[in-house]
Amino acid sequence: MKIYNVVPERIVASSGVENGERLLRPAVLQIGIGQEETANILPRGYLILDYGREIVGGVRLLSYFSERAVPVRLRFGESVAEVCAEIGEKNATNDHALRDFRLEIPQLSDGVYGDTGFRFLRIDAEEKISLTAAVAADKRCDLPVTGSFSCNDGRVNEIYRTARETLFCCVQNGYIWDGVKRDRLVWIGDLHPELMGLLATVGDCENVANCLRLAVRQTPLPGWINGIPAYSLWWIVDLHDYYAHTGNRALLEELSGYFSRLTEQIDLFVKEDGETVFPYNFLDWPTHGREDEILGQTGILSLAMEKAVRLSEILKVNTPAGGILARIRSRGQVKSSKQAEAMCFLAGLSPREETESLLLRYGARGISTFMSYYILRSLAECGRGKEALGFMKEYYGGMLDVGARTFWEDFSLDWKGGRIDCFPEEGEGDIHGDFGAHCYVGFRHSLCHGWSCGPIPFLMYTVLGIKILDVGCRKIAVSPDLCGLERAEGSYPTPFGPLHISHERRGEEVVTKIDAPEGIEIVGGGKTLLS
Repeated sequence: MKIYNVVPERIVASSGVENGERLLRPAVLQIGIGQEETANILPRGYLILDYGREIVGGVRLLSYFSERAVPVRLRFGESVAEVCAEIGEKNATNDHALRDFRLEIPQLSDGVYGDTGFRFLRIDAEEKISLTAAVAADKRCDLPVTGSFSCNDGRVNEIYRTARETLFCCVQNGYIWDGVKRDRLVWIGDLHPELMGLLATVGDCENVANCLRLAVRQTPLPGWINGIPAYSLWWIVDLHDYYAHTGNRALLEELSGYFSRLTEQIDLFVKEDGETVFPYNFLDWPTHGREDEILGQTGILSLAMEKAVRLSEILKVNTPAGGILARIRSRGQVKSSKQAEAMCFLAGLSPREETESLLLRYGARGISTFMSYYILRSLAECGRGKEALGFMKEYYGGMLDVGARTFWEDFSLDWKGGRIDCFPEEGEGDIHGDFGAHCYVGFRHSLCHGWSCGPIPFLMYTVLGIKILDVGCRKIAVSPDLCGLERAEGSYPTPFGPLHISHERRGEEVVTKIDAPEGIEIVGGGKTLLS
């Protein structure tokens, strides 16, 4: 973990401030008693700073002379509107991380205040305070990034970079948080797109193994991980996919006992005709409580049991996974949920024609941040890669168009409001404070959420066409779907070193160049081990 001092990019607004621009220039981060150029916030004045990117941490304030410690109020926010809200206003909260508080700043002090997720900071002073610096103290993991993606479409490149920034912000404290402002928890279902994003950018990451272990430690059976039966299913998927990429046999052996007992527990909730009777059903928040939710969860169950069968064979243990898988069958047609349809299709429970029709309905509307990877991948596997890429650009581009520098807990193209980096115009909606549902109403909504990194695995595994065929990346197939792009290239981290791939469309052909490290066999098609 390293702390980066980030100078603010601009002053959004101010009142009663002298020489505020001083804070926009780099400063010597050492207090002193010599003559200093200062920014002065006068009594009852305020200043709103924009740091230009999501920060995980607090603010480092260097103060100059004052008659006594100065009372100030600090408000951190992921939007300009949030940073000006009172606690309780449009559901503004201090949940999970303190982001609105008062304190006294001593003279000639250098202190770091706050630890949250934010892009904007508002400082209100009751008395005059003179500052020589107000840099964000940004906590970042030093991840060994060897994965990359680029193509001929600048919008796609911007989405990839933003998804990666979002994911990396959430790799914290030895684990992977779902959000950095409000959801600093390890959610094992949410972990899967995050895991797939990390495998495609840094490869093996100890934070993933820590999350899998933590879930076991915090959830003795017969409990359900995170209190959600579907997340115990996702734990099996996570364990399998992490092992498939890394070949970390030691972790697999360590968790084998829990895996076996969990599979036996799942067996108790799947009836002979395949009907599930779990005590709680969950696919994702936009589908929660809707009629398609159980169908989508059944898709997760099928995927988990398919992977459980493989793990049972690898570990040479007897589990009921095969019997459960044999009992699972389609129990109806998905009515409207793209998330449920994608999970059923990937599990082989929904025919291609139905999936293609439903996923194309209403264009990019109906996508969710958590389930975006599965929806885009399913659409591409139905032969609609160009539409999938277009939906990704429209949906994720919709967040970029309102000022996002990281991707959100949820988003809908039907939300109408101004940009997050300025005040809403008169009569204009507030895209942050006026929308959201379930646990993310209004300003409680996280605008930096790791589960929204779905474009990373979609671009790497579908567009670049990387398919892991043997444990530890020993055997890989490359079968690209350029999805309408003219060129795409990238590097994929493997235990043997980065695999470099480039594809270029030349007329009706796609010319591929591969530079594989020693130890990897590049072969033709096959069934990928990764979801």
